Amino acid sequence: MDIINILISTNATIILALGIITFLRNKKDEATRAFFAMVIFIVLWSVGMIMYRATNSASGVIMWGKATYIFAAFIPLLYLNFTLKFTGLYKIKQIYLYLSFLPFFTVFMWPNALVKGGELLMPTTNNVLHFGWASWIYIAYFSTYFLGGMLILYKHYTQASGVNKNQTLFVLVGSSVPILVGSFANLYLPHFGIFTISWLGNIAIIFLVGCIAYAIMKHNLFNIRVIATEFFAGLIVLVFLIEVFRSDTTQDIIFNSVLFVILCIFAFMMVRGTIREINTLEELSETKSEFLSIASHQLRTPISVLKGYLSMLREGSYGKLSSKQLDVINKAYRANEGMLMLVNDFLNLSRAEKGTLKYNFEKIDLRDMIDAIVDEFQITAKDKGLDLNWNKPKDPILVDVDRDKFRQVVANIIDNAIKYTREGGVSVRLTTDVMFGNVAKIFISDTGMGIEPGEEGKIFKSFERGNRGEKENVTGAGLGLYVVKMITEGHGGTIKAESKGLNKGTTFIIELPLATNNSKKHETEQSLHKKHN
Repeated sequence: MDIINILISTNATIILALGIITFLRNKKDEATRAFFAMVIFIVLWSVGMIMYRATNSASGVIMWGKATYIFAAFIPLLYLNFTLKFTGLYKIKQIYLYLSFLPFFTVFMWPNALVKGGELLMPTTNNVLHFGWASWIYIAYFSTYFLGGMLILYKHYTQASGVNKNQTLFVLVGSSVPILVGSFANLYLPHFGIFTISWLGNIAIIFLVGCIAYAIMKHNLFNIRVIATEFFAGLIVLVFLIEVFRSDTTQDIIFNSVLFVILCIFAFMMVRGTIREINTLEELSETKSEFLSIASHQLRTPISVLKGYLSMLREGSYGKLSSKQLDVINKAYRANEGMLMLVNDFLNLSRAEKGTLKYNFEKIDLRDMIDAIVDEFQITAKDKGLDLNWNKPKDPILVDVDRDKFRQVVANIIDNAIKYTREGGVSVRLTTDVMFGNVAKIFISDTGMGIEPGEEGKIFKSFERGNRGEKENVTGAGLGLYVVKMITEGHGGTIKAESKGLNKGTTFIIELPLATNNSKKHETEQSLHKKHN
């Protein structure tokens, strides 16, 4: 067997292992079953290619050449079926999808329609096929079904949010390269008589399978760790099993068999130990989420009541206060607001981890929301001797948001900007970008201590405050920006931080899709455990 066939064989084995592991993890999921069906025909296609390259007769070249192209014909169909199940965009029954393939399959199976002849070019293994009148129909079918699947993924990517958006992007990117490479190496070039790299698509396809397998299981990283352990343990066991069959003498057979049994026991204990450890971590994580949820609910009520009374005192509902009394009440009010914001962060975090964070979307003018938030923080900024500037646009900027949750996003960023700024000020600007994305952009800039290079992404992680938070000794649990990012992505938006370095200020940029003409108030639930996961 030549080196290329060895590569194809190894590749096919890994692909089959990924398919089986993914399928066994979630047999009932339609997307997983569609993926596994595609894996089966990818493996059959690889077997056909190995036999086509290894055959030593002209009749074998023709027979295995036909088999290779027939097996490959099922892959675009099953890929399209997978994208439909994975995204859930179009409810097309499988029977109708398969019926659409039936005329193509009939043409491809017609004698001499697809492959009408072949030549044996040993020992180069670059055997040559001669294609019939259906070859261009094959190319058109192949391109249309694959392109259709990728367009479905792209459409779903533009509409998805959060984890689901990242999963879709992973599948889309993972599909692009192998489909492009396979189309040219295994399809287009051979139809023009170039068979030198006709095997390359069989190697590149592992990226497609790997990305899909990872995306399906991406919602639970614990599972991926178990799968990795099982995969490598199985691979080692397989290698020793091959050694048993390759043994020449009785002594070697006995020795390798004993090693094989010992290794099987070790692999079993390793996998079982990993599963136990993962289960313990999952239980601890669930307990933590439950505690956060209960504690947040219990704390929110008294804090909200306190806020109400403090607001009434500030407004003079219980009589006029002196300037000193009002100053104390304002400080208590701001401290209470900070506590309420922290409790909301904990509550949203626990809901997100349990997959029950709901969004009540409605169309609003983003200017009005920012107006109210900036007005609230004017006193806080003034107490620190800072300017808080709001560059309000003249025209309305309409977006679909959950009013309370997105208000928390903007308030959190402005609050952070004031906390980390000692002198100068904070500016808020709102614009639209219709040319590049049809989005609203919120720029919140400060003249504070900035961010160290490389920390721009770190500050958005849970329980991370970055070095600037530690140096400033600002109170906080390091959850605010993590929750901000989570809520922003739940709205289909993005957030990023830009800074030229320490003591050079920071600018947070929030992008949010503009409201469409047909948007209306609706409720959605962000779940980290999507149906197709």
